[in-house]
Amino acid sequence: MLQIVHDVAPGAKLAFHTGVLSPRNFELAIQSLQAANCDIIVDDITFPLEPFFGTGRIADAIKSFTSEPGNLYFTSAGNFANDGYQAAFSSSAATPTSNFLPAGSRAHVFGTTSGVQDVIQKISVEPGVYMIVLQWDESLASQENASGAITDLDIFLVDDNRNLIVGNNRVNQAGDPTEVIVFEAKASGTANILISSANGAPPAGLAFRYVAFRSQGLKVLEYAGAPTVSGHAMTPEANTIAAIDYRAALSPVPQYFSSYAGNLADNTILEIDLAAPDGGNTNVASIGQDIAADDDTFPNFFGTSAAAPHAAGAFALLMSAIPNWYPNGLPGDIVVKTNAAADEALKLVKQTATPAGTQERSGVGLINLEAAFTTIAAKTAKVTKLIVEDGKTPSAEPFSVTIIGEFFPTDPKIIFDGKELEITSKSATEIVAKVGTFSGNPALQVQTNSLPGSINNGGLSDPISFFSDGKLALNIIAEDVDDQYTARQ
Repeated sequence: MLQIVHDVAPGAKLAFHTGVLSPRNFELAIQSLQAANCDIIVDDITFPLEPFFGTGRIADAIKSFTSEPGNLYFTSAGNFANDGYQAAFSSSAATPTSNFLPAGSRAHVFGTTSGVQDVIQKISVEPGVYMIVLQWDESLASQENASGAITDLDIFLVDDNRNLIVGNNRVNQAGDPTEVIVFEAKASGTANILISSANGAPPAGLAFRYVAFRSQGLKVLEYAGAPTVSGHAMTPEANTIAAIDYRAALSPVPQYFSSYAGNLADNTILEIDLAAPDGGNTNVASIGQDIAADDDTFPNFFGTSAAAPHAAGAFALLMSAIPNWYPNGLPGDIVVKTNAAADEALKLVKQTATPAGTQERSGVGLINLEAAFTTIAAKTAKVTKLIVEDGKTPSAEPFSVTIIGEFFPTDPKIIFDGKELEITSKSATEIVAKVGTFSGNPALQVQTNSLPGSINNGGLSDPISFFSDGKLALNIIAEDVDDQYTARQ
């Protein structure tokens, strides 16, 4: 990730702290980076046991960090597509028939067909290992030091007759409202998910969802699809980043695996903020592989883990430029969510992003930093060539010059030998000006004014001269001298 940040913002100072040891380690990592005066933090970590509803201790650390002026936090959305399910628990009328459910328990009703309650959800699997995490909307004792869950939901894998295949649940009351089911499929086949409440019908409207964190080869064949953004990626103060293949940047669509946001069953609205590119080069072979589409042998790094540092690097460039151009901050009104400087930059980038798919998949779209910069600063003109009027000799006689380049402003000034030249025509790539006689080899430059309300942008292009290889135009003036000669014999 730091390679990507350096690639985007090579002048940025870099810092690293591990965060994968535990959620507590992650929380302390944010605090340590904050204490080290980092301005931008980015991560690509998902803890499956972090909150699916509300926020936790990592989110609190993010809020503290982003409350400081100029600080921004970025996190990957995740690579879990919409491999999940959510609902408000709908209790079965009685304990479903099975070979394991205790009397008094109730199952969630996925749907009803011809008056018959359907309490199982069909899935198919290929050989592999799978992990599904179920969580419901009650307090997490491990996060809040609160009383914990009051409902004891369980998740099982069963056959079509509701006979148990896999079930490794625990008692959740006074603990965390979370269950994890891990299983290995030895062959292709189908099974069913059953979700029950061991202590009777839960409170009315209890929201729950599950996310398949290891799902390659798993297909949910009915009642499928749910938001899969979870944990600290749900923190409003964090910028949650989706992934878009860099090769699709001109017509961007989110990667198929990029996690979904959306509305939860408890009416919480999860958001993806922006999308950023993935698939760029690194030299870390363990997390990528080279693709045929590029002309090098470096591994290409795909996933929201690659997109998030691209976003962080882009904002590092922007945040370093804004104070130089707008010492008093960007113009316009904002609603401060974290801090004014960060929220101004975020508003600008969101306004200039390239639309890409739906809001729940890629937020407002793909980051387009060039468009953001163009909105707030004038480009410095680039002169590539001078073309002298046919038949004219520069320096010896007046002539017209055609200046070729790019990023020419609509109101340019041409500075030559310390004087402003008369312009006869202009476009974004070509300017024609009149040049008089001159001596030496003075430089010509195109001057661009800063955008209104800003300073220190635009400015003078790099100098270019009519003569190369050290040549100079000499202006030789003959002086009249009156000599008298005396004849001698």
